[in-house]
Amino acid sequence: MSMTGSQVFDWLVSLANFGIMFVLFRLVVIIPMQEAVKLREQRVALRLKEIDQIAKDAETTKADFQEKFGKVDEMIAEVKATSERSLAQAKQNLEERAVAEERYIREKAEAEAKSLKREAEAKVRSKLAGGAVARAESLLRDALDSNAQNKILSAAIKEIGELHAS
Repeated sequence: MSMTGSQVFDWLVSLANFGIMFVLFRLVVIIPMQEAVKLREQRVALRLKEIDQIAKDAETTKADFQEKFGKVDEMIAEVKATSERSLAQAKQNLEERAVAEERYIREKAEAEAKSLKREAEAKVRSKLAGGAVARAESLLRDALDSNAQNKILSAAIKEIGELHAS
């Protein structure tokens, strides 16, 4: 197989056409595609950096919130404990006050009852003594002469006066 001159020429022209087409294809398609891919790669890398930064910020914020919520939980527990202690103290104070007030009212009522009892006893004694004296006088007047009446009456009045004074 030997090649003729025209075949060599055709082969060289085909080779030159292929080279020109390769260079044109490279200039028109491959290089712009590579630049587009590089640009896209840069955008993706930039977006990944932004996402990474956002993730770091989110983690930092999450840690801050967890720390603050941890403190809030502690504060809530502390406030609850303080409230429970205050409530228990207030309850105890109210109970003590109620017991003291009950004791005071009972003592006052007992003192008033004793006073009323003494007054009633004194009134009853006074009425009984007055009635007894009047009845004795009446009986003595009817039964005795005036001298005997005066002696008996004086003795009875004296005795009733002593009873009444006690």
